[in-house]
Amino acid sequence: MQLSHDEAVLRHIAFDEFLQRMAETPDVAGVSRRPPTLIVQHPVRRDQRVGVAVPPALLLAAHPALLGTPGEREAEVVAISVCLFEALMLAWQPGSTIRLDPRGGGFVVDPSRPEGSAPSFASDPPPVRPHLDDSAFTGVVYTIEGLAVSGWESFFTVIGEAVNGPGGYFGRSLDGLADCLNGGFGTPEQQFAFEWMRSAASRRQLGYAEAVRLLNRQPTSRERRARLLDAEWMRGPTPFDWIVSVFDSEKVPLRLS
Repeated sequence: MQLSHDEAVLRHIAFDEFLQRMAETPDVAGVSRRPPTLIVQHPVRRDQRVGVAVPPALLLAAHPALLGTPGEREAEVVAISVCLFEALMLAWQPGSTIRLDPRGGGFVVDPSRPEGSAPSFASDPPPVRPHLDDSAFTGVVYTIEGLAVSGWESFFTVIGEAVNGPGGYFGRSLDGLADCLNGGFGTPEQQFAFEWMRSAASRRQLGYAEAVRLLNRQPTSRERRARLLDAEWMRGPTPFDWIVSVFDSEKVPLRLS
């Protein structure tokens, strides 16, 4: 069927906008236009990549909403990116190919990883934390009461009071916490450490739902969009992990009890 000039222009614009939007998603490492291909990076093993061909005619036939209003196009791109993430996490394995499903609705993985089988990659090992040994450690140990932590803001209230008493300050952000861990905000000059009691309770309160809430308060940016998508799909570090990583980077011993 011969397309009119206006229809051809509309399809060209819609496809070009699709490529631009997909290039901004966290799991797309790059876009090739000749031939049109998405270079997809695995969300866990970042060294593993696969090319996904996206022929314009097939894409627009399978996803006609891309030819609709700006709002419809945006929603469809989000839906396609989610389908691509699901294909990577649930079906793809090294050596598999990913292609558009001509019937719409997502992607076809061939060969597909058997349902229920484990992915063929391992998560990165946890960071090594400075050791806190009761028999050798002679400095001050501050106690963070995990049951008192109900969210991000309350963590800073709890740690502030643990160090400096009722109403005490020990940071209100990750940067502020790092500054305080370097000394001068109520801690002694000699060695000091922290013990996070009932940390599992805090881990639940500082999970992915809290990450989504906090990231939605930040200014829009490509990095923020990527981190928000990760949090919505419950992958990557949580606010609990963000806090623990500050102790690791500042080399302040922290025991999770």
